[in-house]
Amino acid sequence: MLRVAGQNILSMMQDQLIEPMKSCLAERLGHSADNGCRLRITQSSGVFYTAPDREGVELSSADADASRLKPYLHDCHANNKRRIRIELDPGLLLLREVRLPIAARKNLRDVLAYEMDRLSPFKDEEVYFHFTPLEQDEKRGWIEGRLIVAQKRRLDPWYALLTRQGMDIGSVTLAGDSVPLTLKPRQGNRPDAMGGRLNALLWGLLGLLLLLALAGPVWQQRQIAIGLEQAMRTAQKKATRIMQLQERLKQRRDAVGMVSTEREGYLPLSDVLLELTRVIPSGSWSHRIALTPERVDVTGESDQAAELITLLERSPMFEVVRFKSPVVQNRLSGKENFDLTMQLTREMEP
Repeated sequence: MLRVAGQNILSMMQDQLIEPMKSCLAERLGHSADNGCRLRITQSSGVFYTAPDREGVELSSADADASRLKPYLHDCHANNKRRIRIELDPGLLLLREVRLPIAARKNLRDVLAYEMDRLSPFKDEEVYFHFTPLEQDEKRGWIEGRLIVAQKRRLDPWYALLTRQGMDIGSVTLAGDSVPLTLKPRQGNRPDAMGGRLNALLWGLLGLLLLLALAGPVWQQRQIAIGLEQAMRTAQKKATRIMQLQERLKQRRDAVGMVSTEREGYLPLSDVLLELTRVIPSGSWSHRIALTPERVDVTGESDQAAELITLLERSPMFEVVRFKSPVVQNRLSGKENFDLTMQLTREMEP
């Protein structure tokens, strides 16, 4: 447990303190972190600059254009200043605001890695990420900040190209910004003399803090980690339950809306029956009435079935009245059997 806790603290210091401070100090002192050489990586290509006032060399691919890069590296290698600044196009990155339990501050990187598949479309081993705390609420128990995520498959080919050409990766920033981001491998950069001295200085200054952190109550750290994991699991279960309830509520609302829409398309059966009773004369009656939103079908007997079409078409509720089958004389009753169909209008709809 002591070894794991130490690794967590080392990782946090490397990402949140060492790298940003090293880049900032190197830039302040005018050393190799700002020697003018920089590579701007976009979504479709890269642009290499040997100096701020020189035109960039556009590279379409980290593998295909490696030979084009070599002639421009002389200035970057001068005086052993091999560090190169990386600028990332915002289109390569996923930026979002996230809120975490305040207890996550003690193992912030591990918590973000554990939750990466929920916070982004990727797994933690597929990305580099950087978190900047912006606000925290001690009473409510949460910390809020900006998470920046970059896919390794889009950056690693360029990092590998620079390493093969003898270059060290310096600060990684957003294009047009100077704030260092931890969007690069933690290991693998060959430190120059200045970088080694800065590392030694910073690690020396932070050594006492590291010892104090490791000398703290291990049992308490373990309990905090267990409590945080349980709280996260509980929150995940609640979130899943809430999403399920919201989905069920949406389905019910959709069903109610569909029923309401269907009901609006029907004329009340009582209105249709009342109108048929008013229009059809005595001596005629119906055996069956079928009602749909668009039409009504009537089957029955009448003394003069042919006159029914004229009478029904006079009604404002019916139109396009016609026989579905020929009129046939009923031998028993002496009346004419009819089978009528007609379309419904909306003029009499309340």
